[in-house]
Amino acid sequence: MSITTTKKGRKTYYTNSEGLLAERVTSIIGQLDKPALIWWGIDCALDKVEELLDTLNGKPDSAFIERMRRMARVARFKVSKTALDVGSTVHSIAEGIIKGEDIDISSYGEQVRNGAQSFIDWYGESAIEPLYIEEPILYKEDIEGIGVRGFGGRPDLICMDGGKVAIYDWKTSKGFYEPSMPLQLGAYKLAANQLRDNGELEELPEPISNGAIGRMDKLTGEFELKEYTAEELDKYGQAFLELFRYNAKIKEAK
Repeated sequence: MSITTTKKGRKTYYTNSEGLLAERVTSIIGQLDKPALIWWGIDCALDKVEELLDTLNGKPDSAFIERMRRMARVARFKVSKTALDVGSTVHSIAEGIIKGEDIDISSYGEQVRNGAQSFIDWYGESAIEPLYIEEPILYKEDIEGIGVRGFGGRPDLICMDGGKVAIYDWKTSKGFYEPSMPLQLGAYKLAANQLRDNGELEELPEPISNGAIGRMDKLTGEFELKEYTAEELDKYGQAFLELFRYNAKIKEAK
């Protein structure tokens, strides 16, 4: 299977041997409204305001107020960057653990250690059998009036779980967010099963059935698993297809 990533401008695409540029699943889902993120951004700004006010002696002057405004506006980006860095590191450790690597997490920061240890503990007690780890996958469809379009991604794990083929994705977020998280999982299931039907992903003894989101809490060190049945993932997969087709049509109209 020859699926790789390529850059075009600032965006990353998945591409196959036919040269199809497939948009990332997460980019397509990212166009959905996320009301929770609005309140999160407001909270970040308010936290920064409170932090700056704690340093104030006396009445704030215009320069202080302008500085406070400027820093509050960008607070969410700095928080997001830190969270992404932690999440990326924890994901890398989880990938190594699944591959059987002996990883010492003692030198990492507290949040990374918390998230990684939660995964190590859970994985050590699980009975899943890895089939594909971070394998790039791609789905393609000939959309009427537009042509062949596709989407791609890298599911964290495809494995045997309780006698069935399952798909897993890891998160270090503060909670489980629907519909975005299961939409991603449903899209990955569609892509992986299409590849298997086309004679690729030969390690899959049967199509992917169910799946789960594993959340590694970087603050509490707890691991939570939210499971989805085959029927639930199929519904989310079909919903993602509608979003994918809509996205393609909007781009074609521009």
